Amino acid sequence: MAPKKKSTSPKAKQDAPRQPGRSGRSLEAGVSRSASQSLGSANRVAAQAKPAGRLGLAVVLDDDVEMSAAPASPRAIPFTDPSADWSEDGAPGQFVLETLVALDGFGVFLKGATSAGPFSPVTAHLKLDSLVLEADKGSLSRRRAPDGAGQWACLFRTAAPVPAARDLRLKFTLADGRAVVCRLSETVLERIVPDRDFPHQAFYPHLEREAFFGDYARAYYRLCAAAYARSAIEQREAAPAQMVFAAPTERSARFLLINQIKHYARKASAAGVGITLVAAEEQRHDDLLELFFSLKEDLGGPCSLALVQDPAAALWALDTILPAVGANRFAYVGANVALSARGWAALAASLESDSGLASLQASDPFEPWAEPDRAMNAFVWTTGEFLAWRRSVVLPVGVAPSLGVLAAEASMLPNCGAIDLSAVPSPLLLKINRHAGVEN
Repeated sequence: MAPKKKSTSPKAKQDAPRQPGRSGRSLEAGVSRSASQSLGSANRVAAQAKPAGRLGLAVVLDDDVEMSAAPASPRAIPFTDPSADWSEDGAPGQFVLETLVALDGFGVFLKGATSAGPFSPVTAHLKLDSLVLEADKGSLSRRRAPDGAGQWACLFRTAAPVPAARDLRLKFTLADGRAVVCRLSETVLERIVPDRDFPHQAFYPHLEREAFFGDYARAYYRLCAAAYARSAIEQREAAPAQMVFAAPTERSARFLLINQIKHYARKASAAGVGITLVAAEEQRHDDLLELFFSLKEDLGGPCSLALVQDPAAALWALDTILPAVGANRFAYVGANVALSARGWAALAASLESDSGLASLQASDPFEPWAEPDRAMNAFVWTTGEFLAWRRSVVLPVGVAPSLGVLAAEASMLPNCGAIDLSAVPSPLLLKINRHAGVEN
């Protein structure tokens, strides 16, 4: 008979004898990452879809304190900051890290939970290599759950860029002056990325009421502005007249757009009008290149491909894309607009004319009685006038800019298609825009 294998079940691990330090006390603590959908998807900052539960970081409470992702003997954690002792003894309890998220130019959000017990930190410090941050006292938030566990959140403010630290530690200072030092894996630090659906209020339910919200809004806007303005020209064939299409990120909508371009823009392409597709950089290795080369082969005219962070915000990158493809006059169609046959005809006619700005008005198919969309989701203009306008305005994030004063001089072309207005920006995002100085 084969010998029995030694049990490695969680129960067996739990019953295994602990290795006490000199004081004979020990503590198990864990770090977990939320896998809820409210924290976003793979292209967002919130936690990736990982199994819920603790990662099993063990804290040995002794005269020396160590918290490490790998087994290690108790020893003092060396630290060069003379204002804080990072090797003090701790207190029994557990702290489960849910989120540690950085926003450059603003700070780092911490959200976690404490077990029902005496572990009740009054403040915290965060060490990222040589950068040491103290929790903003006005940001400390504590709540007691029905099961007795405590929810704990705070903010570490810094105007400096948050480094990708290899030495990442948390220090919680308790009410009696003692402290617990936690060494964390460098992978737990996430970063906020531009996303109109990002759950800003995951950290603070009433984020807009916090004293630091103005600074947060401006930092987030700067992040979006920098990301949306970046573009890379993957394929380029210059032409003085260009039709620029922001490709939807949904695969079926992208296929539909390509088929419509093949059908409605064939005559314009044969006349030398360029077709520029603006698509998501993260979809480059999906079916994007195959679709683009299929379009190029089918039309035979000049075709270009530009990659951006978010096609829904392609307007931000036009000031670099248009000169790159040699456009003197262009038509732009946003990712949320589906042109009708009338709209395609109006687009081609406006592109051939020498008039100024022409706005292609699209309506919500689910509310046909509502006023046509007055935002710059689809229009025809000269590159020079567009660049001058672009330098004079502060673009909003998460929504297309309105025509504003341009409405008085623009040619309004009605019934040009349908627009998807389902992705309405949240009131919080509108407040972020106002703090950034967006006027419309």
